Amino acid sequence: QQTTIVLFINIIIKYLFNVLLLESNDDQKDEIILEKNENGSENKEDNNKEIKKKRWFDNIDVLKNWSVIGSWMLFGIICEYSGEFNNNGNKIYSRDSFLFINFLFLLYSLTSIKKTERRNNDNDVILLTRDQTEEWKGWMQFVFLLYHYFNAKEYYNFIRCLVSSYAFLTGFGNYIYFKTRKDLSFKRVLFMMWRLNFLPIMLILSFNVPYILYYIIPLHTFYFFVVYFIFRIKPSWNSNDNLLKLKTFLMYLLIYLIWDSPFSSSYNLFEVVFTPLFPFLNMDQSLHEWHFRTYLDHYSTLFGIIFAMFYPKYKQFLINVEHFLISKHISSSSIFPSPSSPSPSSLVSIQKFHIVKTFTTIILTIIFFLWFYFILLIPNRFEYNNYHPYCVVIPITYYIYMRNLTKTLRSHYLDVFKKFGKLTLETYVLQYHIYLSHHAKTLLFFLPEKYMLLNFILTISLLTIASHFVFNVTMKLRNPVCDYKDSNIITLLVRWGTIIMFIFLPTISILYFISDFFISFFITIFINIALNLYIYISN
Repeated sequence: QQTTIVLFINIIIKYLFNVLLLESNDDQKDEIILEKNENGSENKEDNNKEIKKKRWFDNIDVLKNWSVIGSWMLFGIICEYSGEFNNNGNKIYSRDSFLFINFLFLLYSLTSIKKTERRNNDNDVILLTRDQTEEWKGWMQFVFLLYHYFNAKEYYNFIRCLVSSYAFLTGFGNYIYFKTRKDLSFKRVLFMMWRLNFLPIMLILSFNVPYILYYIIPLHTFYFFVVYFIFRIKPSWNSNDNLLKLKTFLMYLLIYLIWDSPFSSSYNLFEVVFTPLFPFLNMDQSLHEWHFRTYLDHYSTLFGIIFAMFYPKYKQFLINVEHFLISKHISSSSIFPSPSSPSPSSLVSIQKFHIVKTFTTIILTIIFFLWFYFILLIPNRFEYNNYHPYCVVIPITYYIYMRNLTKTLRSHYLDVFKKFGKLTLETYVLQYHIYLSHHAKTLLFFLPEKYMLLNFILTISLLTIASHFVFNVTMKLRNPVCDYKDSNIITLLVRWGTIIMFIFLPTISILYFISDFFISFFITIFINIALNLYIYISN
């Protein structure tokens, strides 16, 4: 951890040093524009000078963003290891507090109702838009944070459904993306891996914790590749819906063989498949934790894929029910041939559609309450876990159906939940160090323990602020690190390998030979100033 502290301070020093050398970013950028306007000539020397300056500014932006990451890592280390704050706070369950705060947050979110902007014509039905899925993730994550803070174990079964909903959305969202965009490039994989794993890797380096501690991250990484390989293998089949369904069915068979088939236990298929990833997925030298987490959701992503497959039919069903124009294959006329006086045949069709919608709602509600009574209310969590992977599709389907039941519900969202949903990954991962402590077993207290609610407000505010900064930095660093031309990936790896060595190697080397923290720190600063000065003069 001392090594990590020096590494991040090292980056911050680099950024400050570069800013001092250039005096003012804005002045230098203005100088570039002025030079170009005054000279007017586009000779090679001027162009090279402009390119060098632009690269220098890009490097400063990258260093600035790295310094923000480093600052929050240092803050987390101070919270968890410095002893300045009480990181052994006991979790005290209060049902009233848990429910009241959730209800209060819901009331507050109702003040932020906004309408989804339509991208197509006004007659389109919008289902599970980005606004709605971010809203969904937002309220689930808030409940999840309160569940951990107030130790609300009696809601364990419900929380498991929320975790499965994340896996469902991974399958749904990635299937829709690959189906519509047809982007199966390595760059897309890099972007997703960066989004999912950048912050966890920084935390692993900073806190010396196992990757599986943040189990949702490897879970979503794995399920992203499940969807990716469905499309990546035999990509020529992707344009044929039947062949794509066949590939999905084959993936289902593979998952069945690993987790549910008799061969799974007889031949330890799970161990065979995941042993090569043992260094990343083990907890206390065992894959038990990874097996437990994946077993609970091994079908959730497939449920999301199946829903995405039938998404167009569900959309068409709602179009028919709500009197919108029927698509081309039905007829060129609408359900209402005349807005002022619909024909008797049209009224019969409308009545039929309403009956179908009402009947569907009643059937789904009955199924939901049967699940609620016989499955969700099972008091023993271990017994509930046996049913969860196969039944969780029921509450997810019911939520989607009720959330999109009417045109008004579909076309509006709660902006507070949406904004919080964008930070789901960051709030989940950072909560282990800025909100909780000791692998989420204890609470972090900035105030005396008797002020539990005040401390909750303070810690969740700090967590949200940290998540906001880290999210922005993650997105800003994505293009400089991951963007490349398909023919130039070797150059990308060499370039960033050199940059990483330049940033980290002096520090690691010094700490290896000099055990004293402060001496190694000052020597590192000296070397970095010398290297930065050399690069600046050479440019």
